[in-house]
Amino acid sequence: MGACGFDERRIVDGVLRDFPFICLGMKQRREYLLSTCAPAGDAPRVQGGEASPIAERFMERLAFDVEYCELSAVVETISDALQDLSASMRSVVEGTFFRGQSTQELCAELHVGEKWIRLRRSLSYDVLCGPVFRVYPVVRRWRSRERMRREEAMRTLCG
Repeated sequence: MGACGFDERRIVDGVLRDFPFICLGMKQRREYLLSTCAPAGDAPRVQGGEASPIAERFMERLAFDVEYCELSAVVETISDALQDLSASMRSVVEGTFFRGQSTQELCAELHVGEKWIRLRRSLSYDVLCGPVFRVYPVVRRWRSRERMRREEAMRTLCG
């Protein structure tokens, strides 16, 4: 994709800041889908035969759940892109976006100067821009769903 401009970097920043919450959302969706798998005794029969095993029903639910599949694709794409970063770039990205550290805090932790941090962050944008933009429409749908869920929760609680 080439060098990221200012607007593209802001989008990359937002997706990276959301990434831990997307991972959590995927885990919660997986747990929800597992909870919907009835114990074998209560399971529907397959063509009049025996009930399908819970693991089989769970895998089927995972494969056909659009939200889980979308989140899984985002997590895989961003995780792979993070692995493509050098160790120094990854430490800057993780500190900045996943631990919320300031540039000064990163400098102190890594024993480097601000210019070193800024350079690694800039180089990481070039690596991450393409993968982030491939999943950006999915991230926007996830944000919209999460916003609707929060609003529904507030209506229910304040109701």
